[in-house]
Amino acid sequence: MRALKALVILMAILIAAGAGLVAVTLYKRTTGHLETKDGTPAATKTAETGKTAGAEKHGFGTQHIALPEGAHLDDVATSGNRMVLRLRLADGSPRLIVVDLDSGATLGEFDFGP
Repeated sequence: MRALKALVILMAILIAAGAGLVAVTLYKRTTGHLETKDGTPAATKTAETGKTAGAEKHGFGTQHIALPEGAHLDDVATSGNRMVLRLRLADGSPRLIVVDLDSGATLGEFDFGP
């Protein structure tokens, strides 16, 4: 009987700790108090503008992305802080270019040609 009582108390403590962790995480996400691993504040979107807070200070300016000769831009998609450019090359094969929206750097390319 004592073991059962101890187990119930332990489970209650774990449930309370889990609920507290969820509450702290929700608070940090809704107020923008998240930090990256190096301790700097993470970029958050403001409710009024939908723009990333801090982008004015840390913007990357104008970036030039060189397209191959004869390539045509078919589509642009974004997800989080990534932008994917879908190109149609001169030979008709597709290529994807992945760009980091925080830094403007090209992260990589995917070729689907022969």
